[in-house]
Amino acid sequence: MEQSNQDYLTYTVINPTSSKSNAGEVSVKATKDSTISGVLNIPSVIWNYKSYQYYPYVVTTVSEGGFKDQTGITDVYFKQDKQNSGYKITTIGKKAFAGTGLTGVLQLPRTITNFGDSAFYERVL
Repeated sequence: MEQSNQDYLTYTVINPTSSKSNAGEVSVKATKDSTISGVLNIPSVIWNYKSYQYYPYVVTTVSEGGFKDQTGITDVYFKQDKQNSGYKITTIGKKAFAGTGLTGVLQLPRTITNFGDSAFYERVL
């Protein structure tokens, strides 16, 4: 299942959720054919409405090549969800931010333990 929460972000389920108290996991990437400009805010939790209930999904991964060649991105923030125990992101995929226009702030949470090859390759500084 893929779900677009904002016009420019797409989430793909990695681990489904079965209840409101058991959060699922998703990866995030730029929506196909989108152009992102300025600040990129990546949430730590998204909510999916299903069968008259909201189910939480934590963002654990930036997909391989997820924001590759998005030269308009200047800053990246991983937004903390204090209600749901903060950050859950653990993986930045291969070439996730390669060829981007990052020139400002890149805020990486301490929870990230896996960086794919060339995750920030040819990043404009």
